Amino acid sequence: YGRPIYALGVGCARGCPADEMLTLVKKAIAVMNEAPVFSAIASINIKEDEPGILEVAKASDLELVTYSAERLRAVEDQLSENLKLFFVRWDATALRKRLP
Repeated sequence: YGRPIYALGVGCARGCPADEMLTLVKKAIAVMNEAPVFSAIASINIKEDEPGILEVAKASDLELVTYSAERLRAVEDQLSENLKLFFVRWDATALRKRLP
């Protein structure tokens, strides 16, 4: 049995700075039980041209993969309970308040 490989789901408000997103991603990973292995950055397709998300993908050396809202809704029921906790829309201010 190998370690699971994940896609890192990223979303943001238009114009969110990449450095802020990178800081929040690092904080979110730090509270996980183990350091995950990511295969890609994933987002909804309306964010495929978002500069901050593109910069996060580049800084992480990961491909940006996008999906339609319909496709994301189609697999929502397949998420584990742990992932469902993160399947919430956060703005940067709310997330900063919840992470150490």
